[in-house]
Amino acid sequence: TAGKLMMEMTIRPASRSDKCFLLRALEHNVDLKVGKPYSIVVDKDYHTSDLFPLEIPYNAEYACDIRFKLIDRLQNNLSDAWDTVVKANIGKRELPALEKWREEGREVAFRLTHLPPLPKGKHNMTVQVESMNVKILKPLELRVIAVAGNTVKQLELQVDERTQKLAKRESGKLDAEFTARIIFHTEDGKPLKDPNSEIPDVKLCMFGSRRKEEVATTFGKFDGKQLECKFFLDKVGWMDVKAEFKDSRPCNSSTEQHQSNKLKLKVEPGPVASFSITEIKLVGGDRSNEFTFNAQAVDGNGNLTSFHDGADWKMTITLSVLEEEYFAIEADPIQLSSSSSRLRSRFKLIPVGEPEGGHPLLCNVNFNAESNFDLAMTTCGKPVNLYFNDTATDSDMPDVDAGVAQEEEEARNREKEISESENEIASCKHKIAGCLQKMPLNSFLSNRIQEFSRKLNNMEDVNQRVSLCEEWISVAQGCMQHNEEETSRINRTVFPSCKHEANVPRESSSNCLGCVASLFLIDDRRALELQTAMSTAFGFELSTLVFASRSRMNDFLDKVARRPNDVTMRALCLEGLNEEGLEAQEVPGALGRASKFVRPTAEVAGLSSLARRFFDRLVVFDEQEKASSYRAARGELAVGLDAPNDVLTWDGTRIIGRRVDDTTRNVLGVANDWRSRTQQALKHEYKAAESMENLLQEIKGHCTKIVQEEKKIRDLKSLQNLSTSISVGDENGCKNTPKRDARHMVEEDAETPQSKRPKSSLSFPSANH
Repeated sequence: TAGKLMMEMTIRPASRSDKCFLLRALEHNVDLKVGKPYSIVVDKDYHTSDLFPLEIPYNAEYACDIRFKLIDRLQNNLSDAWDTVVKANIGKRELPALEKWREEGREVAFRLTHLPPLPKGKHNMTVQVESMNVKILKPLELRVIAVAGNTVKQLELQVDERTQKLAKRESGKLDAEFTARIIFHTEDGKPLKDPNSEIPDVKLCMFGSRRKEEVATTFGKFDGKQLECKFFLDKVGWMDVKAEFKDSRPCNSSTEQHQSNKLKLKVEPGPVASFSITEIKLVGGDRSNEFTFNAQAVDGNGNLTSFHDGADWKMTITLSVLEEEYFAIEADPIQLSSSSSRLRSRFKLIPVGEPEGGHPLLCNVNFNAESNFDLAMTTCGKPVNLYFNDTATDSDMPDVDAGVAQEEEEARNREKEISESENEIASCKHKIAGCLQKMPLNSFLSNRIQEFSRKLNNMEDVNQRVSLCEEWISVAQGCMQHNEEETSRINRTVFPSCKHEANVPRESSSNCLGCVASLFLIDDRRALELQTAMSTAFGFELSTLVFASRSRMNDFLDKVARRPNDVTMRALCLEGLNEEGLEAQEVPGALGRASKFVRPTAEVAGLSSLARRFFDRLVVFDEQEKASSYRAARGELAVGLDAPNDVLTWDGTRIIGRRVDDTTRNVLGVANDWRSRTQQALKHEYKAAESMENLLQEIKGHCTKIVQEEKKIRDLKSLQNLSTSISVGDENGCKNTPKRDARHMVEEDAETPQSKRPKSSLSFPSANH
């Protein structure tokens, strides 16, 4: 070791008569030069001997603080003296170069801050030195074992009741509600931990014959192992449902998507809400005028059903004709009930008058329902076609069967499409609510997410919601870009180590803990600016000695006072320092008081109280302009981190310093794990912003879908309003003869004068509405 070498010799006499000579010691200055590196080793002064083999969670990035030294044959640390590159490899994967790390009170070392995601099992890690003009050193071989971590190995879906009936919700939508639990089985058996979001990124999907479809889901309580939720299905029949989970947590780098078991669920029709009339067909001979039809009870979605809350429900359907001056109708009332929810019946049309000029005559049959419960629809109209011409042949009469059938089918399809679009809109609204629940509310974006949710809920125009999503997607992308720039800046930042002018007494009898600069470390992302701000604000005060005992402090200072050549010294003690009166008021608009950004270097009683008493005098703002407008109380200081070397005092004095560098005398050090933890925090923030962007894209997609479905509904309803009436004609004023198998006619003679036409028919909603 370099320094002073003291040599002395004592010669002892062999007998009592011999004299004893004490030789004067010769003092020589020994200047040792840096030797050659011999090996790279784990810093045993910092780590315990059982650090390796190191166990880490598999398939997850692992933040660590492992230090290595470059030593010579005599175990001297050469890490600071040799400008070399130290790298680590795990298998064939090369890790970033280790950083040279300096920390107050410890020797310089090379520091490894994180390990990449590794598959489960044992892995060989080598640490080796590069770029050295010496004989190649033997790499240090270590063992890393990737074990079970907090990763999801299995996803389980449980549903309380696998059969549910359709029911009407407050929104008016008819669907079946299922209560479910999604259980997360992790490798380590512990609850799933996500620092950003309260709800994991999970969704439920329905698998039909054609495609996979996301199910509208409302999430409830999540305790880390089990997520309670409700989901809604609006299609009748059997279907398969399963859960899918994407682990988007910052600690997980795997893109694997976990899927749960598949459950077969059944949705049954809802309660009777209306009725439908289908399959009206002409039966008998050409002149029978007799038709058959189906009458059936249906729910709000048009599904055939016999269920109702009132078990003894009854519905009576009677028939009438709108054009009574031309037709009479013979038909028996139809009785529908829980035991007979679908019946085949018939009616007969009897002409009672003849139209003028042989032009088509309109005939509409009304089906009127009465029941012992409230019906959504009580009247259903169906058009029927006849011709007044007993001499007409098949070639004389238009073939209306195909056209009428097509028109009837198109009308049913329009109603079905409208219903499906309305259900799709309700489903999209459910999915939007689910996306909002999965937002990273525990992250730094929580306030922005709440602001976005508030604006989204206050907007009724869906197009405005799409624009709002686009605006906030840009916000999330801006956060991600800023995060990347901040990460790059952090990686390039080099901090001066702790410095102080005080000569801290090393003897244990002094009871001196150290000085302020050595007892506290800056622990904040803006550490470089805070170093300059605190050195400028406190200066020599950072060299204030700190004692545990008042008596020991006074004894030490009394001795110092008797030595006139010693430097000026300040000291304080922790004895009697209590928590009362130390809570300073928070300053609106400020980042906080300086004690918020430091932490003690050791667990010593009283240091946290000292931090508040000492550092709380300095109020930290992000901008100097805000610091200038702050009305400081007596004894306070203010600083803006955009000008950290310009500190303002309560009496108007300004303290101007220089940016902290190697020549600065009093400097607070930075927490030794600051860089790795800050990088980890930045990674969490990036993941949160990325998650927010993805969810915003989903919400935008759902809003766009709502816009499309609403337009589709408007277009379908406009076509519905243009539906044509069904005509019945009398060409020669003869006896009415129906065309064989005629059912409905969708044509209308455009050349027929309005005065010659009969009264126009009423338009009726479809039976499948």
